[in-house]
Amino acid sequence: RAQSHLAQLDQNEGNLDGAKAFYLAMMDADPTALRPMLELAKIAEAQERLEDAIKWLDKARSFYPGDTGTHLRLIDLHIRADQSETAMFLARKLRAANPSDLAILEALGRAELAVGAPERAAETFLQMVHIARYSSKQLYRIARLQLSAQDYESARATLEKALLSGPDFTPALAALVQLEAPLGQAEEALTRVARYRTTEPNSVIGDRLAGDVLMRMGRFDKALDAYETAFQRESSTALVLRLYLAHREAGNATAGIRVLESWLAGHDDDRAAHRALAAGYMDSGRLEQAIAYHERINDRWPGDPVIVNNLAWLYQRASDPRALTYAEQAHALAPEQPEILDTLGWSLVRQGEAGRGLTLLREAFARESTRIRTRYHIAVALDRLGRPEEARKELEAVLQFGSGPLATSARKLLNELSAR
Repeated sequence: RAQSHLAQLDQNEGNLDGAKAFYLAMMDADPTALRPMLELAKIAEAQERLEDAIKWLDKARSFYPGDTGTHLRLIDLHIRADQSETAMFLARKLRAANPSDLAILEALGRAELAVGAPERAAETFLQMVHIARYSSKQLYRIARLQLSAQDYESARATLEKALLSGPDFTPALAALVQLEAPLGQAEEALTRVARYRTTEPNSVIGDRLAGDVLMRMGRFDKALDAYETAFQRESSTALVLRLYLAHREAGNATAGIRVLESWLAGHDDDRAAHRALAAGYMDSGRLEQAIAYHERINDRWPGDPVIVNNLAWLYQRASDPRALTYAEQAHALAPEQPEILDTLGWSLVRQGEAGRGLTLLREAFARESTRIRTRYHIAVALDRLGRPEEARKELEAVLQFGSGPLATSARKLLNELSAR
């Protein structure tokens, strides 16, 4: 018991190697002790040594085959370690012995998603709905799983069932409203929110949800009214950001920026609002102000890939030679983000490294094929590599889907290609 207490103290203080030594000593004294095995797995997981964690849990499972919690942790680790087939095998075996256990069915469904079988996962989650009966909290959780399987209609039915049991269970209401609007049922969502606002006239949730639906419907002035009513009742970062977006979409970005500036005057530690204000300056074309503000945030909270990437983009606009350095930093922080791949790729093209830039730009477009600006950057890279016909095809696609200054630049380059 004394060793266990000392090991726990070491864990709490972050001395994982010290805690590990204590637990290994406990294992020497009793090789079948469950808690040391579980704690050693937890330490290995914290140190990102997933294979070691799996070995400890496998050992625990062999000694204690009836411990469901150990099985579930093991399934989760196999999924995280990209061993989804093993996870699904274990989950199916566990489900066979416990066919009505919601936690086991959830683990099976997540494993089925991980192996790329969303239809099977959807069927598993539907079984959970029947077992959960009318528990609003459980049904809400299941609906979120159904959404992860892209089974939107089933998720909607599950959320409606949750509200039958608990009409005032606001997480289910919010999820249902946010689901209905993108499914083309915005009017139904608005009606649902209106009923809630009538029964709960002082609830900030009803006003916020109304604003969200109205924003999706493009009724920005009405959304702004709803958000302002909510903000008067309960001020929060989430509502400040919504007020900013509503002002911006309504065509008054300056008013939105004033909202953020006013909020930050009394909430200087609000990192999300600082990021929004920095982006607001950038989107409004205030180049010098945007650069200074992004630099300030980067000094205060270093390592934010969005801020670092924005700085790279801003330095590009200002023809600042630091652009490539910051684009490389952002890529190191988040190498799979399409906008970061685009920024670095474009920086390389501008610096004369079109070949490497094109590779990154192609990857950015593969990850998010709606990025028309990336297609323009690809066209420029192809042109600089002496591949005009390929560049022409990309420019024609930009002109088909793009507009504004981007389309103007694409048309100019296309004319230049034709004149050569």
